Parts: sequence; C-alpha cells; structure tokens
Amino acid sequence: SGNYEPDARPFRLDIRYLRNISAENLVSQTKKEWQSQGLTNPEQDSWLLTLAEMWPDVETGDTLALLVDENSHSQFSMNGVEIGRIESPQFSTAFAGIWLAASTTRPAMRAALIGAR
Repeated sequence: SGNYEPDARPFRLDIRYLRNISAENLVSQTKKEWQSQGLTNPEQDSWLLTLAEMWPDVETGDTLALLVDENSHSQFSMNGVEIGRIESPQFSTAFAGIWLAASTTRPAMRAALIGAR
C-alpha cells in the first residue's frame, strides 16, 4: 500500500538472510539500529538480553519471522519453528521500526517492504 501504520495489528515481517550472521551480531546490530533511530526505552536492555537468549545463529537462506498479534505481543520463529516471545507492546513497534519506520537507516529496503512507489 506504500504506507506503514506503526499501530496496525496483527502483522508479520519475514526476514530472509542472504549471508551467515551470528546471534551475537544480530543482537548487536539491533542495538545499533535503535541507537541510530534515537530509540530509548527503559526496557531496551532487557529486550536485548531476551533476544540474545532466543535467537540462534542464522545461515544463508534462513528466515527469521516476527508475528505481532492483536495485543502487540511479538512471537519469533526461525524457518517456521517458534523460538520465543516478547510481550511488550513497545518492543513490537521498536523492532519492526528497524525496517519499517520512517527513521530507518535503510530507506530503500523500507520502501520495498511497504510497497512504496
């Protein structure tokens, strides 16, 4: 549609990886992206610890999916297998915003994901 509504629920975001990335690097990059977007939340460190425990290393071709339900609870799956949840509504907006928010560091990818013309 070319629009991203941060409060629209439910939604799903699938990320297919084109290279191998360690879980440690995924978490580190998540933190960097939030810093680049100026995101601050008192729960942020807790979220990053949860992600570090939840996420496996990814290999080329793996798909990490985020499903955000009607209550803004986030469920992650890797290649179709559930790997964990974070039930903070603020997390779902912050995490999806890495790719979908207007403040993303990757505007071309954002445009492709939301179908912008």
